Amino acid sequence: MKLVLFDVDGTLVRSHGASLRVMEEAAAAAFGIRADFSRVDPNGRLDPQILQDGLGTHGIQITPEVLAEFKKFYFPLLAAAGSHFRLLPGVKELMERLDEAGLVKGLVTGNFGPSAKLKVEAAGLPFHQFRVNAFGDETPDRSSLVLLALQRAAEFFGEAVSPKQVAVVGDTPRDVVSAKAHGCISVAVATGRYSVETLRASVPDLCVSSLHPTEELLAAFGLA
Repeated sequence: MKLVLFDVDGTLVRSHGASLRVMEEAAAAAFGIRADFSRVDPNGRLDPQILQDGLGTHGIQITPEVLAEFKKFYFPLLAAAGSHFRLLPGVKELMERLDEAGLVKGLVTGNFGPSAKLKVEAAGLPFHQFRVNAFGDETPDRSSLVLLALQRAAEFFGEAVSPKQVAVVGDTPRDVVSAKAHGCISVAVATGRYSVETLRASVPDLCVSSLHPTEELLAAFGLA
């Protein structure tokens, strides 16, 4: 194993719904609307997709200009909500074990890049430890996000990286599907909105209830 790629929300960090609430606040500030994101499915999706669902009912289409205007308000509001973000069980311990083993860590997340940085740092993880990343406004869908991460991994390591040397860790079936689409090892963790049983139906290589570094989980990363 060379590289472990993590989702953020529901995998590393719990926000108790703060992300969607801040999106509503930013939409109100940017466009003067009362968008209702409570009915939007955010699980395993990219931020622009979530925004399109939330803003589309108001006739607003996501364009580069719309995204730029939204981000002007969203990032400061998200930073102000930092106290809502908490590390999920086992994350800190797992990061330490991966560091001890010399594995490279990265993020494959639907978040905008600055959003991901704000969230992991608010939860207590140094962002700089994630060396190979792909973010939600860089590709059109989740599967392409994993492909972009693999391309950046090749740049980071100076050579092509076999997908079998890459694990993708996430809390939704979409994370599993995107990992399997590119031949990566898929690890599903039931710390988000999906149960172990539901995640197992997407046939990950491993499904766990938390990221506590158990022998089973470490073995998936070639460490046990």
